Amino acid sequence: MDRIHPDDRTFVEDTVARAAREACDVDFKNRHLMPDGSTIYVHVILQKFDSDSGELEFVGAVTDITEQHKVETDLEAALATATESKDELRTIIDTIPALAWVANREGGSEYLNKRWLDYTGLSIEEAVGAGWLAAIHPDDIGMLSQRWKEIRDSADSGEVEARMKRFDGEYRWYLFRAAPLLDRSGEIVKWYGTNVDIDGFKRAELALRESEAHLRKVQAELAHVARTTTVGQLAASIAHEVSQPLTGVVTNADASLCWLAADTPNLDEARRSIQRVIRDGTRAGEVLTGIRKLFRKEEPKREQLDINELIREVIVLARSELHRNDIALQLHLAEAVPPVLADRVQIQQVLMNLILNAIDAMSSIEGRSRELSVTTIGDDSDHVRVEVNDTGAGIATEDAERIFKPFHTSKAGGMGMGLSICRTIVEDHGGRLRVVPHDEPGARFEFTLQRHG
Repeated sequence: MDRIHPDDRTFVEDTVARAAREACDVDFKNRHLMPDGSTIYVHVILQKFDSDSGELEFVGAVTDITEQHKVETDLEAALATATESKDELRTIIDTIPALAWVANREGGSEYLNKRWLDYTGLSIEEAVGAGWLAAIHPDDIGMLSQRWKEIRDSADSGEVEARMKRFDGEYRWYLFRAAPLLDRSGEIVKWYGTNVDIDGFKRAELALRESEAHLRKVQAELAHVARTTTVGQLAASIAHEVSQPLTGVVTNADASLCWLAADTPNLDEARRSIQRVIRDGTRAGEVLTGIRKLFRKEEPKREQLDINELIREVIVLARSELHRNDIALQLHLAEAVPPVLADRVQIQQVLMNLILNAIDAMSSIEGRSRELSVTTIGDDSDHVRVEVNDTGAGIATEDAERIFKPFHTSKAGGMGMGLSICRTIVEDHGGRLRVVPHDEPGARFEFTLQRHG
């Protein structure tokens, strides 16, 4: 109690005694004497606390509010003085560290403080009414005028960003804030507002957007390199895949000529041979179309896709590689799986990368079957799930996240970018790519894509 200001001690003693007597919470302010002789203002809060012993105890906090008290006192003094003198109130507004203004109910400016006029270089006569628009960037006038009208129509506070011209001709970004003054009937009397410099923030925001755009461009370049590398790895398999239907085309075309050249042309056999030519030519075309899509370098294009159809397209490209490594393929594609909204080439790249990784993981396995299964599941309300399972060497628990880091690879001569790019692609589509732990030999990769509609 010795620290309590003498003029406040009786009040504090009585308040604390009442709290103890009535077992109630109390909240009060008083002056506090400091060891150096100065006085501070404090806010005291005491709350009843039920202790384990059953005795009445209090827990509380004492907060130094000296600065707040000073601001409140100064404000009260300023308002009291302003009531007596409008000129003195104007002086206060002119000296506050902000660009401040007053507008009539229709939005025309009536008063702009000295800082506003000094900043723009306009006189009060030039700035009143709609003259203040002379300080606004020409490209922002239309937008600012429209937003100012919307705020007035709403009869509520609002804000907008626009560029203002300094007296030396430089434009800087400002945040315009406006609030209405209402009379007792709720009608707008005037509008009060401030302009706050946010140029540094806007420049940082622009730099961030430019950095993000550059990052997206770099990621796209890396993705294209990865696609090219993937197709390069498949070159021998693709050559074999294309050569088979082309050989069939030549063989069946030759056979059809023989059937037609016979003394008695066998039109039925010739027709069947020509049908086989069409079948094999279509198959070769599908392979080449898939290759062109993987090589194509263009901006991502989201469209409604059938994920099962997309998986079958990728399997066409990888079929010979699966056969060469003696890998049995199992497709478990759910019926009526919902369509997804995705970029066809990018999701093909994800599937191709996961399938090639699975083939590599099983290429050296001996003593057990080599099996690759691709499963689609569409029972989730928001996503479609794709699982790629292999019976290879598997992935250690500690590597489950590490394998998605850039430049981490377990392949001799690998880039270490494939899975990193795949995860970026999937996450950019609103999905998730991960390794799923399971008890069976091998690895299980799972990724999700948002369903369309």
